[in-house]
Amino acid sequence: MTVLRVIGWLLLLSGIAALGFDVYTGFAQGGDVPSSLGALWQRFLPDSFTFTQTLIRDRLSAPAWSEAVEPFLAFPAWIVAGLPGVLLLLLTGFRRKKPRRMFG
Repeated sequence: MTVLRVIGWLLLLSGIAALGFDVYTGFAQGGDVPSSLGALWQRFLPDSFTFTQTLIRDRLSAPAWSEAVEPFLAFPAWIVAGLPGVLLLLLTGFRRKKPRRMFG
C-alpha cells in the first residue's frame, strides 16, 4: 500500500505541475486551452515522443497509434496525471495513527 500511495502522490503532484504550467502559459500567452499530454511530451521530450510514435506506427500497427494512442494523448495532461493520483490516494486510504500510550 505504501508504494501505491507514493505513486498516487507523484501522479497528483505531476497533475498539479501540469495545471500550473497551463495557468502560467495561459497568462503569458493569453490563451486558456489546457495543454494535452501529447503536446507536453513533444515539448519536453521530443526525441522520446518521436521514437515511441515511430515504434508504434511502424513496428506494431498504424491504426493502434491513430485510434488508441493519439486520442489518449489529446486529453489534458493535468487530468491524465491528477485523476489517477487522486484515485490511488483514495484507494489506499489515509494513514491511521496508532493511539499513544500514556503509561508503559
